[in-house]
Amino acid sequence: LCMKRQRLLCLLLLILSCSGVQFASDQPAFSPPVSPDYLDAFLPLKPNHQRDRWGVIIGLNAEERHRGNISLAYQVMLESGLKYDNIIILDISSSSSIFPKTDTTSLASVRFLMEELAKIVEDEDDLIIYVTGHGTRFENRAQLVLNPSEHMESSEFLASLEAIRPGRGLVIFDQCFWGAELHPKSCRWTTITVSKPMEESKELVFPRQFWLSFRNGVTSIITSFAIAQNNDAAKNPGENAPVLKQRTCGIDENQGAGKIQW
Repeated sequence: LCMKRQRLLCLLLLILSCSGVQFASDQPAFSPPVSPDYLDAFLPLKPNHQRDRWGVIIGLNAEERHRGNISLAYQVMLESGLKYDNIIILDISSSSSIFPKTDTTSLASVRFLMEELAKIVEDEDDLIIYVTGHGTRFENRAQLVLNPSEHMESSEFLASLEAIRPGRGLVIFDQCFWGAELHPKSCRWTTITVSKPMEESKELVFPRQFWLSFRNGVTSIITSFAIAQNNDAAKNPGENAPVLKQRTCGIDENQGAGKIQW
């Protein structure tokens, strides 16, 4: 009798699972903050009229594999001489033991961050922005998946980049569905994209190789890109399509963004 009851219970569970019935989860729904929690206290109030080197890392609905990229990028930035107070990290995790989170990735925090950077980053400053995690497409438009509840249109993010005017800027888009055509038009920016516009990016080799090259003594972004591109396991099957776009606009290439010495 007991074995019959067990078989009936298993059959019932199988029917429920196939019918699409879902049991309530103990995990609370993600509720994005309506305003930044810590960014306003972390960022300076105004420019200091000195050369600064800034690092920004934005985790897009990041999973643990993406947090490995965030941690490595953070460590390399520190090893390359960026000040702790000049590195800003957005992520949806409540806490992390492998990097210091500045604030939660949300529409409010990303908009606030980009608006403040436009005020405090000066002509003599270097700025590197690393975006990693999840992207998507909606109605044939690329979007950043900020968290489980919020997306940001590519047009809005690129417009916010155009408003920031570093002496030399580098932005790295390491997420799906973000092709090489999506880049700021300003001469101040060099852009690296990893995926094809209509496809998911594959593997983690490219970003890991890119950041590790600096740890191995490379200082040129162009050289680091070439190393990562050559070692990208997903490139030869045609799954990734890394592209570097350097917009010097008539400036000597040796002085352009692609030659930032990190």
